Amino acid sequence: MSGWKDLLFYIDNHKPALPERTNEGPKIVPEWEERPVKGDMDQVHDLIKVIKALKEMNVTGASIMYSWIARRIQPLQKRDRLGFEYLDLKTHIDWLQIG
Repeated sequence: MSGWKDLLFYIDNHKPALPERTNEGPKIVPEWEERPVKGDMDQVHDLIKVIKALKEMNVTGASIMYSWIARRIQPLQKRDRLGFEYLDLKTHIDWLQIG
């Protein structure tokens, strides 16, 4: 169907576009080895409090995955399989480690 962009409100990806997804791991940068400064630690402590609260509410990897599929976020992402094809915890998911 050519010319569909003229019929809809469509915006091309603006520059700089995100790089294409690859199966490679992240490229390690020296900043990852730096110790956090005191100001950053305040945020770390706040995040730890949030994580503890979520654990107390029994939030798990499975409940997050269910929410992700139920809210139809999965179709918005470039994936090699559809949401219903994630059959069990052994199904390979690159970016999520359930455990």
